[in-house]
Amino acid sequence: MLSKEQTGAIAPGKRVMLIIFAALILGVSAFAAFVCVLRLGDEGGLFNLDFGFFAIMGVGFAALVLLPSLIVPLIMNKQAVTNVANEFSGKMQDSRAATKLLGGLQTSMIVRLSLLDGAAFFNILAFFLDGSVYNLLATGVLLVLMFLSLPLPDRIDNKISDMLDEAKLKG
Repeated sequence: MLSKEQTGAIAPGKRVMLIIFAALILGVSAFAAFVCVLRLGDEGGLFNLDFGFFAIMGVGFAALVLLPSLIVPLIMNKQAVTNVANEFSGKMQDSRAATKLLGGLQTSMIVRLSLLDGAAFFNILAFFLDGSVYNLLATGVLLVLMFLSLPLPDRIDNKISDMLDEAKLKG
């Protein structure tokens, strides 16, 4: 459990995480809506069931980023815990330890969402070019995975508390 001092120290960082999250989600959503409006004016309709070159590339890219979007943030969080354990050995109640862990958590969230965001943008572009429904489906799956990373304040507090406990064990 985080102390009041630690909770107060990480509060601004939690707001920043929500802003970054919203910006990445809204960017993909707005671009998808824009492309769908453009496709509505096309003679071929909004989408088709063809699995053309761009559909293959988009869905393949989406599949390719799934594993790194899960593994890379875990590695980054472990590294942040190790750094805090080395720097604050035995002093995990220090608010600077929580702030440093929040920085690592924020960076890992940005990396995860950026990987998914890039694949979603690629799929929207492939949808614009090919009109394949599979690219829309891939974009939807990627957006759902992005939403699963929603940095709710309580979730962040619990994660920081768990990371501090892990750092205590290492230190």
